[in-house]
This record gives sequence, structure tokens and C-alpha cells, in this order.
Amino acid sequence: MEEINEIKLGEIEGMIGYLVEDIIKAFIYFELLIIYAYVTTFLENDLRNCVYIIMMLGIFVTILMCWQAHKEMKEIKIKIKEIKQNLR
Repeated sequence: MEEINEIKLGEIEGMIGYLVEDIIKAFIYFELLIIYAYVTTFLENDLRNCVYIIMMLGIFVTILMCWQAHKEMKEIKIKIKEIKQNLR
């Protein structure tokens, strides 16, 4: 019984690692978008439109990363509930 819980705790630690990695990627990507937006203020109109399209795609990717982190968090909660039930 304890071995099973230790294995599940190891899985949770790995999942938390992926969760933190996704959150860090999303924040870094968001910071790059802010820098990108600042740079666009100095560009001409034609280039500015292209940059806006790239920024919109970047925002979409950032939202997807946050959604992935949210899904991983739900999986972690489920694993923790399983361990609690095994301890009872």
C-alpha cells in the first residue's frame, strides 16, 4: 500500500514539474509579446500589420499553454484524491 502511494507521489512530482514548466513558458512568451508590441510602435504601417498578426498568434499560443497547465492541475488533484482514499 505504501509503495503504491510512493509511486503515485512520484507521478505527482513529475506532473508538477510539467505544470511549472508550462507556466514559466507562458509567462516568458507573454513578456516577449509585450516587448514585440513596444517595438511595433517604431515600425511603418505595412510591417505593423504583419507584426499584429504574429502577436495575435502569440496570444493564442499563450492561452493554449495556460489551458494545458489547467488540465495538468486537474490531473494532479485527481491523483491526490486517489492517495487520500488509499490512506483511509
